[in-house]
Amino acid sequence: MEFVPPNKRSDEYFRTVFEEKGLADIVKLHMAQASQEAKKELQEQLEEQISEGASIKDIVADIREIANKHCIPDQELIVLIWSTVMAQVEWNKKEELVAEQALKHLKQFTPLFGAFTDTAPRAELALMLKVQEFCIKIILLK
Repeated sequence: MEFVPPNKRSDEYFRTVFEEKGLADIVKLHMAQASQEAKKELQEQLEEQISEGASIKDIVADIREIANKHCIPDQELIVLIWSTVMAQVEWNKKEELVAEQALKHLKQFTPLFGAFTDTAPRAELALMLKVQEFCIKIILLK
């Protein structure tokens, strides 16, 4: 975007000009970088809102706004949400207590996960895979 005149710095203009010149790969790279930045921003905001104790309704609204703005699909969102929620806990050193601690922790975020999986089968599948991975890690710890 630094090569584009300041008054024309928009994703639409960038995409149009570069695609016209046969540089679609550069457009894809730019879009991928923008998506990564948006995901990082989203994760930081989610971490902040969770630590501040924001309501699930507010968190969902903010996530939806960023996701829609940057075209982040629900299945990618749910993985990001899962990772962020699970990183907010200092897990018990006793392996036998981790499962109970996880269940207690996840119950408070069930509405958050539901908001992004109720109407998105791919997101639901992605979440199930993340839960399965977590459960396997717990089993391997024992």
